[in-house]
Amino acid sequence: MTIKSTDVWLPGIEAYNTGTVVENVDADVVVYNTGMMLRIPSVLITFTCKMDLKFFPYDNQVCPLIFGFGSWHHHEDVLRLTQSSPLADLSYHNPSSDFELTNISSKRNVKKYDCCPQKYATITYTLHLKRVSSAYNVKLVLPAALTGFLTLVTFLLPPASYEKITLCGLIFIALLLQLIYLHDIVPASGDTILGDYFAFALFIDFFATIIAVVSYNVHVRSPPKMQQHSSIMMKEMEGDDSDFRMKMPQDSKREFLRYVDFVCFVIFGIIFVVGLAIILGRRG
Repeated sequence: MTIKSTDVWLPGIEAYNTGTVVENVDADVVVYNTGMMLRIPSVLITFTCKMDLKFFPYDNQVCPLIFGFGSWHHHEDVLRLTQSSPLADLSYHNPSSDFELTNISSKRNVKKYDCCPQKYATITYTLHLKRVSSAYNVKLVLPAALTGFLTLVTFLLPPASYEKITLCGLIFIALLLQLIYLHDIVPASGDTILGDYFAFALFIDFFATIIAVVSYNVHVRSPPKMQQHSSIMMKEMEGDDSDFRMKMPQDSKREFLRYVDFVCFVIFGIIFVVGLAIILGRRG
């Protein structure tokens, strides 16, 4: 037989780690001849979960949902709380656009508190969630990888190139915009490897800009005769030994700056590849 829920006693099972619990429909109670009573309400539960965003957007989350009696009168000796199955029924689960529910497990816990001699039971459902990262691959990860690669390419440009300074400035702005976008979609307390990657890429770009400015300054301050055609340079050096002595230090500086660019490209390139491999390795 079916009766109203207001006509029978309800155990008052509540979710402990919740923000809000909204019961959409006041479901009736089905009473069987064996004495068993069944009530399946439609409930919307909003609960808190501590998230580890280190490997965002390839992170996996484990969120516990704890159920127990809301009243302290119902201890283990009076009312026994059990789960009907160790696994949850996911046949009616609607997939989310943000997370994929990979598994749900349940565990019954009995605990004795300092305040009371009785034991109290709770049931913990553990939700295993995997973030759907396909959208972030295009909007965040790919631009981050390409921008970081462009930062390394700046070390391969000629040291005395003015365009090198312009490119470094544009890359710096692009990295800042991507970092702002990451800050908007990740909580402020979330410490992510991707955020550390952007910070390191900004440092590389800043370092490359400093080297580019120094290199261009050395080129501009060189004697005018050193900036002419090589054939004219040779003729002038033959007629004036002082020009030859001035050319040697300038060439040494330029060769040194080229060497610094190459060393920075190799070192930062290795770090860039290793960091990107760590981030993409979490995808599997």
